[in-house]
Amino acid sequence: IITDVSHKIERELKESIGISSIQVQKLTPGITSSSIDISGDYQHGRSLEYVFGTVAHAQSTNDWSHTFTISNTSPSATIETGNDLTVDTVLTSSGMLVESSEISIELNAVLKASFAFKGNVPISSATAAAAVTSSLITFPHSLCTVSVNGVAATECQNASISIKKTIVRSGGTTSNSYQQGHA
Repeated sequence: IITDVSHKIERELKESIGISSIQVQKLTPGITSSSIDISGDYQHGRSLEYVFGTVAHAQSTNDWSHTFTISNTSPSATIETGNDLTVDTVLTSSGMLVESSEISIELNAVLKASFAFKGNVPISSATAAAAVTSSLITFPHSLCTVSVNGVAATECQNASISIKKTIVRSGGTTSNSYQQGHA
């Protein structure tokens, strides 16, 4: 359940200054950078594939198990942001890689997750994919256990796990956009 999405698009400006001048003579647009931050109530381990890499998912009755294999090449996501209106302008960003993520729990709250993606410049269109509202449960604090070295921390008020990566993006000299990212 996403409660907050922030889509940020920035463009560098390059200053040109002649050898015999102390003032800027020309501003030229540089590379354009796109990032998307998503946060909300945690519902399913599938979102962690973009953090770790390969994940095996197995369902037993109503419970799921997610086994992670840390990968040198994380999968990229295609993220569409819009207002879910009949007539809408949507931004579709492909090649998005997770730069940082956090899973957190607080007393008397539900398990939260946040992801910061970096990637290619979005493409604008008037056609949106159908919005999908998840029916999976959220996890209130009473269903979460915090353990340290295998021992449950019985009076833990809050806990979080943060994972950060370095995302390097590359592009060609003929484009103002990044062509691909590397985790």
